[in-house]
Amino acid sequence: MNKSVLGFLAGVVIISIGVIGYFGMQKMNSAVETVKEVSTPARPAAPSNPSNPFNTRTATPPAQVVVTPTDATPAAPTEVSMTRSVGGDGVYAPGGIVDITVTLDGGGTEPIRALGISEELPDGFVFDTMLGDNRPDVGPPAGRTGTVEFAWITVPEFPVSFTYRLRAGDDAAGEKVLRGQALYRTSGGELRTGAIASTLRPGAATATAAPAAAQETAANAASNTAPANDAAPAANAAPEMAIRGVTRAMEAPAAGDAAAAPAAEAPAAPAPADAPAAAATASDSSNGVVELARTVSSATYTPGEALEVTLTLNYAGDPILALAALEEVPRGWIYDGFVTGEKPAVEPPKGPRDRLTFIWITVPTFPTTFTYRLIPAENESGPREINGYSVFRRTGPEVQWPPTVTQLNSL
Repeated sequence: MNKSVLGFLAGVVIISIGVIGYFGMQKMNSAVETVKEVSTPARPAAPSNPSNPFNTRTATPPAQVVVTPTDATPAAPTEVSMTRSVGGDGVYAPGGIVDITVTLDGGGTEPIRALGISEELPDGFVFDTMLGDNRPDVGPPAGRTGTVEFAWITVPEFPVSFTYRLRAGDDAAGEKVLRGQALYRTSGGELRTGAIASTLRPGAATATAAPAAAQETAANAASNTAPANDAAPAANAAPEMAIRGVTRAMEAPAAGDAAAAPAAEAPAAPAPADAPAAAATASDSSNGVVELARTVSSATYTPGEALEVTLTLNYAGDPILALAALEEVPRGWIYDGFVTGEKPAVEPPKGPRDRLTFIWITVPTFPTTFTYRLIPAENESGPREINGYSVFRRTGPEVQWPPTVTQLNSL
């Protein structure tokens, strides 16, 4: 074979080797790129918010509750407090006198619209009189035992103090306890203070002056001693109504002394059984007084069975600022509550009462009528009577309408 042929073949071989090497390298590069695509994770896109490079989402915070400090304090409710002091360090002697001083204080957001005091006297003690200034508008009559009540028609400014006098019975002995509490009203029902108790102890004899008059002079009130010329009341004298600004005794006239009788008419003759009993009333008057008339559901009573008592008050004259009605009922009879009509702002608590006090804070339109229920005491018998009157005030002192009497007979 000549040299030219061999050279040609050698060139073909060299070209073939070059072609094969080229395509081999391309295939190898392709395989490497595939491996790179599988093993190399994709690079994340550039963050849209440079301040949050990881594109994390932040939950929306809840709305903030802003508490603003304030100096306001809850409004204090209206409250009344009562304290009591006993003269002579609480020592009494049989037949002697003991002076009791009561102080009321109070305040709050609501005005006090009615105010009174209820005191339970110890056994063997009787109410004698009220002393000095600042007396309640309504108080018990002299000689009252058991529960005694005081009330203001016009609520006084606080603090307010007043003094009343008790008299020990001649046979009083041992320690005694005087209990009581204040009653008041704001815009709702009746409220009461906590009951307080004072102990009375027997001891050395004290002054035993006769009962003081219902209205003492300023000097007598200041010294808390009875006037020297006071005499004990006659055995048949009716109790005197202790009304501030008014002293009007309810005494039966002496024989032949018709002029001494009160203006009220004599009680009417008993009505037939089960017929309404009409009270005696004073004659019509043009001088501006509050007339009180009373009817009872029956002219006869049965122990333990309720009677309904209706009071009608009428008035024509200058405007009046305060009004009350007081009823003296047989001892031991039970006040069983208000029934119907224009209810007074202050009424007695239910229970045995021998004196009922009704007070209007806002004077009603006249005539005004209301009914209360009264239950005769068990084992009661014989004739009994209800005796009551109105107390009112214009711009001066209190004025009292003469008593109205209703006679009741037992079956």
